[in-house]
Amino acid sequence: MNGNKSVRFENQVMGEALKAMQMLGGKLTRKEIKREIRDHSKIISEERVDAVRTSKKTGRKYHPFDYQFNFAIKHLIIASYITTEDNRNLELSEKGRTVDIVRFDPNHDVWPVVNEQSNGNSDNNDSEEEPVEEEPWRTELLNALVEMSPKKFELFSRGLLTHMGVDLDDNIGVKYVGDGGLDGFGYITSDDFRTTRVALQAKRWDGKVSAPEIDKYCGAMELNTVFLS
Repeated sequence: MNGNKSVRFENQVMGEALKAMQMLGGKLTRKEIKREIRDHSKIISEERVDAVRTSKKTGRKYHPFDYQFNFAIKHLIIASYITTEDNRNLELSEKGRTVDIVRFDPNHDVWPVVNEQSNGNSDNNDSEEEPVEEEPWRTELLNALVEMSPKKFELFSRGLLTHMGVDLDDNIGVKYVGDGGLDGFGYITSDDFRTTRVALQAKRWDGKVSAPEIDKYCGAMELNTVFLS
């Protein structure tokens, strides 16, 4: 089984997950571990983490990496490298904290324990179907955002910012579609009662925001800041 391509990749995920947890203090959520792997792994590419497929059964889009990642974490828990009480917040055990990542070999250190516990009932890592969603509301929210009109999306964004504690300035920069600049300004008060003005722009992107778009936003922010000063 350990010569299987899917299992070899899961072995890589196990090593990268342990490395991420050791680097970041040993106690993280699944989301934080995945983000660390995506942003800093030299073995697993961002494209592999972000890849999307469509389920043959439901037609819903999902990330295959989540499926492989969850199996890797499950097996690290079985092999006593990770402990968890709620299956979301994860913590390295003493074994996980002290393991030498360079010498860590899942074929020797993990799979024998997993196979012994499974008693012949192995998980099918080759399945092309979507994994059980850790947080299914995310997909529903993303689908709802895609269906929104541009105006409704910007109104939703402003409502979300208000809920996050941003005091919106309703008299500056309230435009809806194709303005090419900023959508508004807001004010955030920190714990030490200092108030900072922030520039707001609502955009929907499928993937990474390109550098030219970021430069355009920064230019609009600087221009409007000078104009308002």
